[in-house]
Amino acid sequence: MNIGIVGSGSWGVALGTVLTNNKHEVLFLCNQEIQKDEINSKHTLEIYAPGIDLGNHVKATSSYKELLAFASTIVIVVPSAAIEDVINKLRSEKIHNATLVIATKGLIHKETINEFIRHKLDVRKNNIKISILSGPSFAKFVLEKKITCVVSASKKMETAKEVAELFFNNYFRVYLSTDVNGVEFCGGFKNVIALGAGMLDGRGEGSNARAALISRGLFEMSKYARIFNVKKDTLYGLTGVGDLVLTATDMTSRNYSLGYYLGKGMPFEEALIKVKTTAESIVTIKELYEISIENKIDSPIIQTIYGVLYVHKSIDECLAVLMNRAARNEFSE
Repeated sequence: MNIGIVGSGSWGVALGTVLTNNKHEVLFLCNQEIQKDEINSKHTLEIYAPGIDLGNHVKATSSYKELLAFASTIVIVVPSAAIEDVINKLRSEKIHNATLVIATKGLIHKETINEFIRHKLDVRKNNIKISILSGPSFAKFVLEKKITCVVSASKKMETAKEVAELFFNNYFRVYLSTDVNGVEFCGGFKNVIALGAGMLDGRGEGSNARAALISRGLFEMSKYARIFNVKKDTLYGLTGVGDLVLTATDMTSRNYSLGYYLGKGMPFEEALIKVKTTAESIVTIKELYEISIENKIDSPIIQTIYGVLYVHKSIDECLAVLMNRAARNEFSE
């Protein structure tokens, strides 16, 4: 099958290798000519997949028109901040009779990405199916063909299954779900908690503090989940607890590593350069903070991390406020 991928970062390339290993033909949409040329001439992309031969079943283009002529299934793997631009370009090319697989994690304009796309593309009229692909999955290990389990979520189980079958193989297992908003919400929220966990570890606060942050972060996640109508099982599944634990405990996570460098006292701009790739939590934390204000959600962790990133408070100052809150029932609202 012909499959297009918008986004040639580390996760996009990793998913591309899963698809080519499953004998599909892949066409990447690249914004940078140098990356497009490398994929087409050498079948490699050393910046994101060093030492990996992508194979002869992979090509690249910079044309949305060419992408849509090549494939009716399009995997979107760009930073959440770039989603709106991608959708606008797909709309300008009059995309129809297509399946969009969203592998981006985050929120946009206080909505999940699938909700945003439904508003923008008139999916019923244009016969566009949407599935979310999410779960605890670092690109590095997928490129190495290490065991990975993710979830394909769509409002229609049939679509979720169709997408799952594209990726499913002996090292990449795909479960099914119809809780689309839940899967997306969890994938965005956990990045923010990972950022906070990195800050604590960068400061040298130790494993006790990280465990507390992860568990309390999950409790805050459950408060927001009501607004997004997230099913309880999703919170405690691969895309909820599974992805949260992975992302909040490992320097492979760009969100955790960004927090780690900030915790070490590195200036924000310098830490961003050090991470090299986009940390989704930077955008998502603003969305979550605004949602908490609008809905009067008591979310001290979200407010604390927002204070560090956008109010320019010191981590020490924010932690002092967080740790000196009045004693209360563990699960009080």
